Amino acid sequence: MTIVELVVVMVILSIVTTMIIGVSFALQSSYAQTVRASDARSSARDALNRMSIQIRSTQPLQTLSENQPVFYLAAPWEVRFLSSFNVLGQSSKGSPDGSLRLTRFYLSGSSSSPPYQTLWLQRAAGVVSDASTYVFQAGDPQIKLATNVVNASISNTPLFTYYYYDSVSGDLTSANTVAAANLEWIVSVGIRVIIDADLSNSPPSADLQMTVRPPNAH
Repeated sequence: MTIVELVVVMVILSIVTTMIIGVSFALQSSYAQTVRASDARSSARDALNRMSIQIRSTQPLQTLSENQPVFYLAAPWEVRFLSSFNVLGQSSKGSPDGSLRLTRFYLSGSSSSPPYQTLWLQRAAGVVSDASTYVFQAGDPQIKLATNVVNASISNTPLFTYYYYDSVSGDLTSANTVAAANLEWIVSVGIRVIIDADLSNSPPSADLQMTVRPPNAH
């Protein structure tokens, strides 16, 4: 084999090797994107399921006057309510007040740099007895439901939308924030969770929605 033939063979092998490496990187990138998309959708689905279960376990205090609200805060990025989910004494027919705990779902973290937030579930450790106990204390346990939440980064999309009967007009209304006078008239909660592992790359974010009706809705 002459030197010229050897050089030609080496050039051909170099080209083939480069093509193989390029294809390998492309396949790895595609697989990584598929895994990220699957993980994001799974995380969003799990968070939605947990929120729907908790909201379906809402219940007002039984020992106070009628028409007690189930919800105590209804905002775009946070909702607070009483729930007996997974508490001793829980009953589908109505749990005793001693089984109720102040519960909330909320987003925390910067919405601009980095553009990701974390979705949390927090439950007050103490028993709820009156309005003075409708607060969270330092050390109350909380669970991380999802990371890489980008609702605020994508057109400032609210996490929660509320449907309620206006206490003045009686009309069915939807809003992302509900005034205290209308909290007891909430009939359903719309939840939208958008999760993205990497906003700068494909695949597109996982965008899942659900509407939940509390058991004691009017």
